[in-house]
Amino acid sequence: MAKDASDGASLFRRPGPHELKLVTCGGKSLDERMDYSDNVIVTAVPA
Repeated sequence: MAKDASDGASLFRRPGPHELKLVTCGGKSLDERMDYSDNVIVTAVPA
């Protein structure tokens, strides 16, 4: 997901069923900003 398109409020919402979220860097390396263009997000829910 592009970092500028991510919505932290919905990503880390509190109500509803339990979820485990893993957020890490992805996409192009932006060396001048010491950052990456995207986030990789994995969501796990109980079976």
